[in-house]
This record gives sequence, C-alpha cells and structure tokens, in this order.
Amino acid sequence: MDNSIFIELEEEKQKILKMVEEGKISAEDADKMIWILENSVIKEQAKIEDKESKININSTDSTEHKKKNDIPNVKGKLLIHVYENGIKKVNIQLPISIIKIAKHLPINIDNRQMQIDDFFNQARESGFNIHDGLFILVNDEEVHMYDADGNEFITVTG
Repeated sequence: MDNSIFIELEEEKQKILKMVEEGKISAEDADKMIWILENSVIKEQAKIEDKESKININSTDSTEHKKKNDIPNVKGKLLIHVYENGIKKVNIQLPISIIKIAKHLPINIDNRQMQIDDFFNQARESGFNIHDGLFILVNDEEVHMYDADGNEFITVTG
C-alpha cells in the first residue's frame, strides 16, 4: 500500500496550521479545512482498498480471531475493521499520529473510564508496540486490539 497520500495529508495539515499561526485564517476555518482534507483522503483510500479487495478475491478477510501472521501490516497506521454478521462494514486507515491528536479523549474499556493517552501508556509499559501502529478488529460484539508487531493486547466481549 502506498502511504504517500498520508504523508501529503500531514504536509497539508502543517500548511494549514502555519496559516493559523500567521493569522491568515481562524482556528475554526483551519479545523474545517483539516476535516475536509481528512475525509477526502479516507474516502479515496476506501475506494482504492475496495478495488484491491475485488481484485484479491482469493485472500478473504476472516472475522475469526486472527493469528499473529494474519494481522495486516499496520506500521505507521491506525487500522480499524468492523464486521457485522461476517460482512465488513467499516474499513478505516489513518496515520498513527492521529492518536496524538486524540490523546485526551475519554474511552470506556471494560467499564472503566480513562483517557486514550493513559490507555496507550499502559499498553506501552506492558511491552506492546502501539507507538508504531495499531489494528482494531470489531466483530459483532467482540473487539480485538493488536500492536504493530501483531500481538493482541486486549480483547473485549460484550
């Protein structure tokens, strides 16, 4: 997969933030511009991946618990796959740096409220390589999280 689109996205974001620093645009306008950029990249990436999945009919994605060597390469990425009744409903790929932006958002894991940053710090301290990438697999009522090396570090069943 070509990650150049994500590199370009980061460069464009930096240009927008520089325009805010220089007083050329407001923070609200910058936020809107970044939102539009990110959504256009996500839609374009989804189209590309949809085409790739149609071409690769023999390599189907199983929603069952994945083995370490079955985990997609997530180096530099936050990858989220959501399945409902065995059908992939969501396929999101973002730069892993997005976690830095969202680090103060609250999350609820195993009925415990914590900030995303605290959750990821705990995973890092436990030896998981989530700094380099993260794969989140949601299968109906199960959630599995894997680090960049393919190690599962959390499973939640509901």
